[in-house]
Amino acid sequence: MSTQKEIVSNLVKDVESLKLSVASLEEKVNAPVVAPVEAKPVETVGVVAPEVKLDEFPKYPIPPDFIAVVDEVLNKDFGVELEPLPDSAGFNFKIIVPEKYSNTPPEKRDGRDVRPRVISYAEGANGIRLWAEKVLENLGEDIKFRIVQDRPFANRPI
Repeated sequence: MSTQKEIVSNLVKDVESLKLSVASLEEKVNAPVVAPVEAKPVETVGVVAPEVKLDEFPKYPIPPDFIAVVDEVLNKDFGVELEPLPDSAGFNFKIIVPEKYSNTPPEKRDGRDVRPRVISYAEGANGIRLWAEKVLENLGEDIKFRIVQDRPFANRPI
């Protein structure tokens, strides 16, 4: 068994060791801060960053089955956009009607003929089909005939 003197002696040694550790930590904390070396600007010779037009990229990925429905009901000349709605269980689905099929006067369409509709996620591809059919019916009989006739020749823009 250890005597009381040995226990006290061990405690004193441990306390002294702790004091040394704390003193070394204080030295590190109180040490003067060395100013960081300023980085020199890197010169780039002959390197040109490519210009990226953000309007050309889709704003949100569109499921392929939604695109397939629009291609089937209308044709591949029609564009599509999808924007999720953060405060509801739906999304804003837009069908972009090409100028050659548009029946909207140019002064009212501001360069693009866009037909938006909020569709719930529960409706999915069926909701897209109903909206595409509604857009097709709204374009009129002569334009509808041209859309159907152009289906084999239409190509989706990349």
